[in-house]
Amino acid sequence: MKWIKTFLIITVSAPLHSADFGFSLYNKSGYAENIFANYHQLPDAYTRTAGFVNADWIGAQNGVRLYYEGTWTAFQNYRDRGSLRHAFGLKSYRDLSERGDNVRGGIEWRRMSYGSGYEWYDAGEFSGFGNVKWVLGPQLYFYSGGSIRRKSYVHLPPFSHWSGSIYGRASRFFNSGTTAMLEVDLLFKRYDPDASQRPVDELPEMVTLGTGTGQQAVVRLRLAQAVTPVTGISLELSRRQVLQSSVRYIGTGSGIYYSDEELFDDVFGYESNSLSLEIKQRLPWGMQLQLGGAVMEKAYPERLAFDLEGVPYPDGRLRSDNRSSAWISVQRSWSPGAGLPLLKLALDGYLLNNGSNDPYYHYDSSGLSLGLSFDF
Repeated sequence: MKWIKTFLIITVSAPLHSADFGFSLYNKSGYAENIFANYHQLPDAYTRTAGFVNADWIGAQNGVRLYYEGTWTAFQNYRDRGSLRHAFGLKSYRDLSERGDNVRGGIEWRRMSYGSGYEWYDAGEFSGFGNVKWVLGPQLYFYSGGSIRRKSYVHLPPFSHWSGSIYGRASRFFNSGTTAMLEVDLLFKRYDPDASQRPVDELPEMVTLGTGTGQQAVVRLRLAQAVTPVTGISLELSRRQVLQSSVRYIGTGSGIYYSDEELFDDVFGYESNSLSLEIKQRLPWGMQLQLGGAVMEKAYPERLAFDLEGVPYPDGRLRSDNRSSAWISVQRSWSPGAGLPLLKLALDGYLLNNGSNDPYYHYDSSGLSLGLSFDF
């Protein structure tokens, strides 16, 4: 574990014996009308339980957090779809000036395991990030940074890949209660070039359309306004653009092929325009309401639309989706007293319609969930 000690020495000078420990437990139970998000419209109830443990070393101008998070998800009817996830991570920050400049970084390892019949989703993941915040002037901030991620699929090695991003974001706060933010992200994804040497027994054929590397650019504009002391509204516009496309397929050789866009809803598989609007309102008795909605247009530049028999349409049309959604959340937090955990209760609901010229992905969905967490 020498690399962890080196990371601690470089990022903080706080004495390690002064660690503060924290623990939180979260449970969420819900019901979804369309648990698989496709035209079958199959409902199910689910429960998700998560635990988070952290140790913090805080100095005068810097700090480090070492943490573990475990998440278990179970379904009532489709039990094999349940999953177990583990995450170990290390995060740090260092203040660079008294005016608020700082640098942050972190590394994390994850492991995801699924039930029988869904082993294809089993994967390990290692990621790291770093970013810098600069105070350019009164109420004017600039953020820049990047991330890198390695994802390895246990049973689908042809889809294992590296991905990463770099970004720049400017934020401005006004005395009128307005916040404006503009962000530009550049993303890449590169498949393993030697994947053909690790074939999948059930799907021995592999085809890569492109160079093996995908690139995208994402631009976001967010505006937020404090309407009253207890009411806020935010608007976000975004554009996702494919700069270089690369799609990998594996198949049986008899015309049945799968891509990671189909299996994992990979963001590198589509372009999109989206608009979202959200209102936050503080309610009596310490409650908070969040109410929002969004629309998104998605175009798949390298994916044909298929009928329900899996046959492409004669005109060679590409898949395109139009998605609309709405959500509501009512939350309440309270502390029973000194030495007792902070309790949080949340009731969430959503409606979703995904219109698509590929009928398999033309569906509606809705859901309701109740979550309870304890922060020690």
